[in-house]
Amino acid sequence: MTRDMEVLRAWIRVVLIITAICSNSVPILYSFSPWRRSVLGKLFMLQAVTLAIAVDLNVLFMIWRPTDVLVLFWINTIILTALAVSTGSLAVFIWVINHYTKRVAHMLLSDKVYQTLKKIVQIGLPGLATLYFTLSAIWGLPYTEEVMGTITAIATFLGVILGISSKTYNSREDKYGGILRIENGEEGSTIRIKDVDPSVLLDENEITFKIDR
Repeated sequence: MTRDMEVLRAWIRVVLIITAICSNSVPILYSFSPWRRSVLGKLFMLQAVTLAIAVDLNVLFMIWRPTDVLVLFWINTIILTALAVSTGSLAVFIWVINHYTKRVAHMLLSDKVYQTLKKIVQIGLPGLATLYFTLSAIWGLPYTEEVMGTITAIATFLGVILGISSKTYNSREDKYGGILRIENGEEGSTIRIKDVDPSVLLDENEITFKIDR
């Protein structure tokens, strides 16, 4: 049994070192690609970096471990939170890409849900964090840093969802209420309105036109 345990420990060390080398190689090699040009590239780079850091810390803890258990817990909390945010954001974005087509007329989030989440991220969660921080200082409430970190992680994740929804909406063609065609002539330019649904003029207060030159 003892011999088997030693063999397994040695094998775990070898596999962990190989994983660390590979996980560090991915973001380094990917940095030479135009990853900044797309949201998918940025999310993939974020996940690759957080994963590499997590594996590197496992290698470090194999050689040296903090004597303070609380420090070890904090390191694990931060790394796992970063992995959850990066992996979750990447998974949601890939899901959107796989299910979005030009024929789909719906956004990832409806306008009402989008505006509600936007208020929660911009006002609600920061206000909640400030309230708990203030009350904890006055009344000595427990787990102040843990609560603040959790609220920050939730706000970050929801912010990514809002960004994906906004990008999806801006890439749609059906967001336009019509086309403004600019025709140049000898007497000057003429603007013509095309492809406008008359019902839109009755129901909507604002219309966005696509300019066709």
